[in-house]
Amino acid sequence: MSFPIHDWQFWVVSGIALIGILIVLRPFWPKRDRSTGCGGCPTQGTKHKPRRVRLTLGRTDPQDG
Repeated sequence: MSFPIHDWQFWVVSGIALIGILIVLRPFWPKRDRSTGCGGCPTQGTKHKPRRVRLTLGRTDPQDG
């Protein structure tokens, strides 16, 4: 008995099985790094100004007045 490579249904089922195997194995593949090196750096070629925020070191309570 051999594989029915002449039958179109064999190729359809084989393709679906291959796609299923790839979907199952995808979480185990190593992830590609899409960033430029650090998480906070903007990507190359973009003009991005850092956002300035006001930092408070102490807490002021309005009831202490």
